[in-house]
Amino acid sequence: MPLVKRRYRIPCRGEECLKLYELVKDRVPSIEHVEFAVTSNGLIVDAYGYETDLKKLWIELKNYSRMVKGISGPGLQAFSIDAIVKLTRKTFPPEVLVKILEKQGYKARFEDDTIYTNIEKNRLLELVERISELNTAVRGRVKGAAARYFIITVTIITGLQLSDAINHAVEAGLLGVDESGLYVLKHEWRDAVDLFIKSFKQQNE
Repeated sequence: MPLVKRRYRIPCRGEECLKLYELVKDRVPSIEHVEFAVTSNGLIVDAYGYETDLKKLWIELKNYSRMVKGISGPGLQAFSIDAIVKLTRKTFPPEVLVKILEKQGYKARFEDDTIYTNIEKNRLLELVERISELNTAVRGRVKGAAARYFIITVTIITGLQLSDAINHAVEAGLLGVDESGLYVLKHEWRDAVDLFIKSFKQQNE
C-alpha cells in the first residue's frame, strides 16, 4: 500500500485552536509523519502515511474538535471518553457520570465511548474530577465496583461528606459489613441510589 500526503484543516480560533492542538498532539494514530500548525483560519494538520491510518487520523481530529467546541446534536453535546480523560487527566466510570447527570436533571446517555448530555462542558469536567477524587477516597472502604459507584453517586447528588453518605446507607439498610470490615452493597447499585435518595429526602422533610 503506497504512502500518501494529506492536509486537514479544522476551523477554530485562538484559544480554541490551542486547546485542540494540546488535545490531539499526543494522541494521533501511529503514522509516518505529522505536523501541526495553529493559524488564524484554524488548526492545519499535514500528514504523511498509509491511507487507512490517515482516515483514522481524520476521525480522531473530528472527534476531538467536537469535544473542544461542544458541538451539539438535537439538544445534546457529544463528549468522547478519550477527550474527557485527556482534558481532566482523570479516569472515571462513565455510567456513574450518566447516573449523576440524570439525577441532577440533565439529559444524558452513554454509547460508543461517548457521553451525550446537555450539561455545560466545564461543569461536566468538574463532575469528572470529583468522581475520580471520590473513587480514590472510597477504595479500601467498600467491597466491589458496584459499591464504589453507589457511594460516589449518592455523595455527589446529596452533597454529603463521604463518611456521612456511608453511615446513612448503613442506616437505610443499603450497605452491610462483611467479615473483613468492608462495606458491601445489598442491591443493584442504580436501584440503591434511588432508594438512598428517597430515604434521604424523607429524613430531611
